[in-house]
Amino acid sequence: MTEIQLGAIAILALGIFFRCTALGQKLYWYDEAFTSLRISGYSEAEVMQQAFNGKEITPQELQKFQHPNDQKGIWGTIRGLAQEEPQHPPLYYTLIRLWAQWVGSSAAAVRSLSVIFSLLVFPSLYWLCLELFGSTDVAWLAIALVAISPLHVVFAQEARQYSLWTVLILVANAALLYAMRVDSFASWALYAVTLSLGLYTFLFSGLVAIGHSIYVIGVEQFRWTPILEHYLLASIVALLTFVPWIWAVATRHSSVQTTTAWANRPSSWKAIARVWALNLRRIFFDADFKLHSQFAYTASIFGVYAFVLLLEIGAVYWLWQSTSIRVWLFVFTLIGTTAFTILLPDLIWGGQRSTATRYAIPCYLGIQIAVAYCLVNLLESNAFGSWQQVLALAVLAGAIALSILSCSIGAKTPIGWNKVISYYNPPIAKIINQSPRPLLIANTSMGGGEILSLSRLLNPNVTLQLTVEPNVPQIRAGFSDVFLMTYSQSLRSQLAAQQQASVQPAYQERGRTWLWRLTSKN
Repeated sequence: MTEIQLGAIAILALGIFFRCTALGQKLYWYDEAFTSLRISGYSEAEVMQQAFNGKEITPQELQKFQHPNDQKGIWGTIRGLAQEEPQHPPLYYTLIRLWAQWVGSSAAAVRSLSVIFSLLVFPSLYWLCLELFGSTDVAWLAIALVAISPLHVVFAQEARQYSLWTVLILVANAALLYAMRVDSFASWALYAVTLSLGLYTFLFSGLVAIGHSIYVIGVEQFRWTPILEHYLLASIVALLTFVPWIWAVATRHSSVQTTTAWANRPSSWKAIARVWALNLRRIFFDADFKLHSQFAYTASIFGVYAFVLLLEIGAVYWLWQSTSIRVWLFVFTLIGTTAFTILLPDLIWGGQRSTATRYAIPCYLGIQIAVAYCLVNLLESNAFGSWQQVLALAVLAGAIALSILSCSIGAKTPIGWNKVISYYNPPIAKIINQSPRPLLIANTSMGGGEILSLSRLLNPNVTLQLTVEPNVPQIRAGFSDVFLMTYSQSLRSQLAAQQQASVQPAYQERGRTWLWRLTSKN
């Protein structure tokens, strides 16, 4: 066993530790609350009907929408997705429903399935690197880089489908290379199955499939060959298996537009470039640190960005220069197809879909594979002690150190960057819980997922009144404090008039008021 392999095994163990640390202590945010809603089998419409009706309800009563309901069953999970969120295919949500019935539906229990999926990333990545490079050292170093990548650790600890999608991206890519090498019925059947499973996990698997098409056509030099024929047949079979869900998406297109409307909000090209640079940095470094000197802080951040981005760009360039088209075209299509497909519409027509970190997981994997190949190539193809080898060791040590530092800080951080929508729920809950008999009023302007997320943090003595806009609830006497959590100016004004009170900010952050309090004018 080589030094690279021994070191990678030690780093892999550390990566597994980071994935299993503080699973239940991190904020269970908006999107995860919707995962638990699908686990329950209730639809969002049923939440609106039964909870957002203006009647008083406790946080404990809201939790019925966060745990499995035996009467709803798996069909309730699938039906809710098909009717309200068809952009999320049902494979992961079916598996997580079964998992929650078996091990429980607490935050840690639900997230543990994502951890298990993230562990399957490692053998999948090993197989892909063997098919692509035929090198166990490249495979092991790629595993090490992914194991302690703060980006992958974040998704490994989230109750969403992205760990499973990562596995299926890798397996489908490895299966394609294997099928092209072996060219047997069984190998192409395996590819069709893995591609179908990917499509049933996340719709952007279709972009990965487009990359496969470009790769096969390019490698076969635009000629009709048995490989191209077999590839097309396998892809058609996979696509046909996905037709039922394509129908669900087509017939509920309005639901897709409503739930993904955020992606069309305008954003400048500078903002998009800034987010992409940040996401590319997160592959190896994702931590914030404080320094007494602003100059030192700025210089440190600039240094990290320069190191990471130069490493990634240099590795991709090295791969292009030192490998055959069979290798570099594969990695280029893995990186480029998804990146350009989600980025170009934002730059041409406006929007911010490309800023969603999770959408570009195939790009990050391609970059990490390129980095692993580049470093191993530099370490093994140069004389011991040469400047190239010393440089490669220094770069590898720097990348590993940055990743371990990021994961160590992230393990102690309950509210990460990925929980952006629910970021302020903990301080909001703390303020509400300090009151002896609080009432919290909220409406649909906040989103059902936000209220379900917040309800996990509220004490049992908290009462909620939830309404659908533009309805205004009637408030009874007897509460020590009345809080408002709403974006609606109309609701705040009407409640203030109803109660003959003023509405004062109770919690403000970053120039916005996230929680209001009704204060008597007397």
